[in-house]
Amino acid sequence: MAMKSLGFAGIGIAVLTIGCGGTTPVAPSQLSNPGAAAAQLPTSTEASAVAPRLTTLSTEVVVTLEPDRTASPPVVGVAAGQTILMVNNTSQYVLVRSYNCSQFSAMQLAPGAAKHTMPFNPSGKRCDYFVWDYPQKIHQGQVNVY
Repeated sequence: MAMKSLGFAGIGIAVLTIGCGGTTPVAPSQLSNPGAAAAQLPTSTEASAVAPRLTTLSTEVVVTLEPDRTASPPVVGVAAGQTILMVNNTSQYVLVRSYNCSQFSAMQLAPGAAKHTMPFNPSGKRCDYFVWDYPQKIHQGQVNVY
């Protein structure tokens, strides 16, 4: 009787292993993009034990203050109510300023730091920003709100 129970247990484990060893289900949004779904499937039994990481397209606007004293990209557009992420890729502490927009009022960045602006409103607004390095403005750019 004990041998029969072990036999059934072995068969059960084999069925579960085969049944669960298939492809990983994908999100409905991936069904319209076969390349994205295929990229998320595990390639080995070891990988199938870990859930795949699904990524989404980011709509976040990022402006990087570069070591050559430019902003990249220098002109960006954002929807009303959105923010931008300012990244200080320089070795200097910077204070981002604007004469026509308060969204940059708290924008102080240490070297290598990143920070979101305040939300931009209303649509149709144009914000000019810069970093002051006497006697000139550096890292100049513009945010157009749509």
